[in-house]
Amino acid sequence: MRQYVLAMGVLLGAGVVLAKDLPENLLKNGDFGRLLSFWRSDGKVVKLDVTEAKPDGNPALEIKLHPKRNQSLSQKFKVDKDVRVLKLRFRVKKGDGYKPGAPTIGDLTLTFHREDGRSRGATYLHSRLNDYKNWQDVSWTFGQLEDAKRMTIEVETLPGEGVLYFDDFVIEPAAK
Repeated sequence: MRQYVLAMGVLLGAGVVLAKDLPENLLKNGDFGRLLSFWRSDGKVVKLDVTEAKPDGNPALEIKLHPKRNQSLSQKFKVDKDVRVLKLRFRVKKGDGYKPGAPTIGDLTLTFHREDGRSRGATYLHSRLNDYKNWQDVSWTFGQLEDAKRMTIEVETLPGEGVLYFDDFVIEPAAK
C-alpha cells in the first residue's frame, strides 16, 4: 500500500510540473465566459448550443456584418522577451444568411499589431472560411515579433451580410 501511495504521489507530482510547463494563453477571456471583458468589439456575446443538458449553452461572440464596412474585435496582450514565435487559434461559425461581400479576398483579416520596439507596425493575413455552417478552426503561426513586447491581435470581418460567431481564442508561445 505504501508503494502505491508513493507511486501515485510521484505521478501526480509529475502531472503538476507538466501542467505548469504548458504554454499559457496570452489572451484573457478567450472563451467569452466573462462577456466582453478585455475585448474591444463591434459584436455582443450570445449563448449558442443551448440544450436541456447544457442550459447555459456556449458563450460566443456574435458579429453582425455590415454591407459597407469591416467589423472587428481586438485585444492587447504582452509578450515575454524570450518569445519569438506566437500561435493564434480560434473557432468561427457562420450564422444563417451569411454572405461575404468580397469573396475574392476572403472572409476575415487577422492582424498582429506591434505596439513597441524598433519594428512597430502590423502584419496581416486574409483567411477564407469553408462553406460549412459548423465550427471551423482558424490558426496562424506568427514569427515577425522582432523586439515587440506589447501587441494587439485584431480580427476583422470584411463587408457582407449575416453574422459570424467567434469562440475559444488562444495565443501562446510556439516553437520556432
